[in-house]
Amino acid sequence: MTKALTVKLPNVTKEVTISEKWLVARDELLERSKAIKAVEGQEDFETACELQNQVTKTSNKLESMRKDISKPFADAQKLIKAAADKAREPLEGEKSRLKDLTSMYAEKQRQAQLAEQRRIEQEQREAAEKALAEQRKEQAALDALGIDEGPDIPEPEITVPEPEPTVLAPQSDAARVVTSVEWDLVNEPQVPRAFMSFDPRKVNEYKRSHNESLKKRLEDDPASGSQIVPGIVFRLKTDVRAGAR
Repeated sequence: MTKALTVKLPNVTKEVTISEKWLVARDELLERSKAIKAVEGQEDFETACELQNQVTKTSNKLESMRKDISKPFADAQKLIKAAADKAREPLEGEKSRLKDLTSMYAEKQRQAQLAEQRRIEQEQREAAEKALAEQRKEQAALDALGIDEGPDIPEPEITVPEPEPTVLAPQSDAARVVTSVEWDLVNEPQVPRAFMSFDPRKVNEYKRSHNESLKKRLEDDPASGSQIVPGIVFRLKTDVRAGAR
């Protein structure tokens, strides 16, 4: 017996408020931070770093709060999706089965149509060759009699009536038949480089594995950054990140 699927959702917050106290503290921090127009000495550097750290912590704190508040909503979405996927599962399985059956039939009909078209083209070629052979035979007979110019023999008109197709393409108002080109990977090392996509993750992994040697090489010779990996330029960059060392 088929039973209803019920999803029990977690309690979610109906209203979210970012407190006035937090917004005031944010604005005060921004005012202090924006007062720094340039970093020209060690004292300025330390002050700017401290403010950068405070700005980062304040921003990250609100982001952490947002994630905590959003979690029940994300959990509810997962529960709903899981229930819907479970309810759809037999339909998706049947859809796949029917698609396999109809696709097999459509491909069989396509192959049969192709074979019929080739047969018709072969018959047309044979008819043309037969008419040409007859023409040459008549001309050879005239040549044997020493007749330089025989009666005008019109070029044979090769007319091969287009037969009614015996193989019909499958048709349905509820679906359409599409023939597309697909591919399978059978030997990756043989694939031309033009088809290989650039993967930044591999470059970053290489950078992590050779970080110290790369820094040393670039410090000694900055121009060598274009010689390490073809098509890529490595360079040194200095930035200041919030947080203690």
